[in-house]
Amino acid sequence: MSVSQPINRLSERAQAALWEAESFEVLSLMPIADPPGAGDPTLPLPTFHQWPVLGAVAVVSGTSRDEIVTAVALGVEENRGLVANCFNPRHGIRAVALQVLHAIKEGLQKRRRGCD
Repeated sequence: MSVSQPINRLSERAQAALWEAESFEVLSLMPIADPPGAGDPTLPLPTFHQWPVLGAVAVVSGTSRDEIVTAVALGVEENRGLVANCFNPRHGIRAVALQVLHAIKEGLQKRRRGCD
């Protein structure tokens, strides 16, 4: 007898934000264990949920956006609950829909975990 695992899915709100966004950017983030706070004067880079942004690309092609959103959703579904001891994201997606900013971090972690 096998134990069935729950199916992971993006929330309806996250899916709507990604599919219906008026603007959509993929961000390259600096993967550091303890990011400085937003607006830290010692960091000359913009931040995304405290992580420094190294670069950003606006996704204007509907096909490219579809491929990215599909890949993120598939990655969430394929995760079997494995979690690392740290969360140092390397990419993020900034999607703006209906004048509301939705920020979804790679891995869709609700909180940052510290590293040793």
